[in-house]
Amino acid sequence: MKAAETTTIRDVTVTRLGLGTAPLGGLFTPVRDDDAASTIDAAWSCGLRLFDTAPLYGYGNAERRLGCGLARRPRTESVRHDYDRVFRGRDGGTIGGPL
Repeated sequence: MKAAETTTIRDVTVTRLGLGTAPLGGLFTPVRDDDAASTIDAAWSCGLRLFDTAPLYGYGNAERRLGCGLARRPRTESVRHDYDRVFRGRDGGTIGGPL
């Protein structure tokens, strides 16, 4: 299977392969911002356009990093999936929510 191969799900065309960003949020081990950015850049360069993220992934770190990594990319060329949940920090601030 090629990374850029596409399929259609509910009238949305997506790549068959995607990047799950839980590890970029530090799920298994801490990840530096520049390493996360390199991972997102490599996925994009390979043709991936499907990205999965959620506020549960590193208390918003994965969402923040994915947002930064895709900010300069055309929004019409990628699909981001986000589990809709918002966390409130001790200071009353929020993290998470839809991209």
